[in-house]
Amino acid sequence: MDVDLVTLRSDFRRRVKTRFDEVDVTLGPAATRELSGSVSVDVEEGLTSDERAER
Repeated sequence: MDVDLVTLRSDFRRRVKTRFDEVDVTLGPAATRELSGSVSVDVEEGLTSDERAER
């Protein structure tokens, strides 16, 4: 069985859209969010991780 992937994908999307329309389901566009910033870490020399955690 030789199936054209583009045709299969198109048919699937068409059927999903038709079914969503039948049951009144609407999907909005995906939200886009952009995060920005920075993180800095100061490490004190000579302390163990437990000692640093206590501070």
